[in-house]
Amino acid sequence: QINWFLFLGAAFFLLGFMLLIIAPQEAFDFEHNLQYKVFHLQSHCIFVLLMGYGALALMTYLHELMPEVPAQTGVIGFGVPALFLSLLPLWSNFDGCSQAGHWFGYDYGADMMRPMDKNAVYFGGSDPGRFVPTFMAFVESQQPDRWKADWSVDPVATAERGSAFDRRDVTVITQNALCDSYYAHYIRDQYDPRFRPSPQQWTPFERWLGRDRAYPEKPVTCVSNDELVECWDEYQHWPDVLARLQSGGPALRPGMNDVFDINGIVAQKIFEKNKKDHTFYIEQSVPIQWMYPYLLPSGLIFKLNPEPLTSLPATAIEEDRKFWDAYSKKLLSDPKFRIDSDAILTFGKLAFWHADLYRWRHLEKEQEEWLRMSLALCPQLQDAVNGLAHLLMDQKRFDEAIAVVQQAELDDPRNE
Repeated sequence: QINWFLFLGAAFFLLGFMLLIIAPQEAFDFEHNLQYKVFHLQSHCIFVLLMGYGALALMTYLHELMPEVPAQTGVIGFGVPALFLSLLPLWSNFDGCSQAGHWFGYDYGADMMRPMDKNAVYFGGSDPGRFVPTFMAFVESQQPDRWKADWSVDPVATAERGSAFDRRDVTVITQNALCDSYYAHYIRDQYDPRFRPSPQQWTPFERWLGRDRAYPEKPVTCVSNDELVECWDEYQHWPDVLARLQSGGPALRPGMNDVFDINGIVAQKIFEKNKKDHTFYIEQSVPIQWMYPYLLPSGLIFKLNPEPLTSLPATAIEEDRKFWDAYSKKLLSDPKFRIDSDAILTFGKLAFWHADLYRWRHLEKEQEEWLRMSLALCPQLQDAVNGLAHLLMDQKRFDEAIAVVQQAELDDPRNE
């Protein structure tokens, strides 16, 4: 017991204090708290154990010091109040932690992928934008229909569509790791017929697991290792990068988005190799500059037009407006949405990136509309607050800009 408590004490110190000294939390606003929550989880688990031991010790000591109390009330009368005391944290955290009836993660993936063209290639940027579609393609799509979420929730509607959700034909690629040699090797082995195993190379066990049927039938040409090196070389010959290197600076500056410039080069190579045979979609987290002229709103995310567009078609803007008006109304009418921190942040960011496209296109009316929609979905979204305040300020609507920032201070008071 002594060794166990020594271990718990040491682990709590290392995870609760030393971790924050080594990698301190940058800020304590809404977004950073969600981001860093996973790093605090381990120390909280140990703290809960210690709380449980403390409550148990207190009950034991009271039982020994005041034996007349349990003698009069019985063990149940003595223990039940302590049990209800332990349920108080569960009750106070229930709304924020319960996922019962929260289908926002599933809707995020299904509503994003269901409208995609056949054999689409999808670039995912944010964490949910990468992990959820990967799950939808490799897990949800590949299990029997009777186990799929949409079939179990509404079998009639699913039967009318012809089948339950199945988008195993979609090629899911992470936008933010394309320049990493390990990841490039990983996606080549899955999608590129030059590198992935031939049908004869799968072992009987792998066939039993379904690995020979897990990946899209229509192949996607990825970059080889030599081509990846060429992408790095191209980046280093950009004039500003070359000048920085010649002056003794690093190729990749700490705290900058330089690595995303290389990711953008690799993404463009993949796009040019495959755009004749595949429709490309993207969910952004960090903007890639070359993509802006190609972007078309497509539901929650964007479609990449095969060639640059001089302007956005009016029909595309109107369809985008109708979609987002209906979708945001559906989300905001669900009382569970407002108490789901991950849901409001995720969908708020999707709306923000649509506003960002309209910003690049100098469509200020649409930019403001989507920024306000983004803040309606997630009032604590810092990028949307800054974007809307600066847009109003540029238009000399100073009172409205001040009102936006003042409201943001109320919604996210710890945001410095």
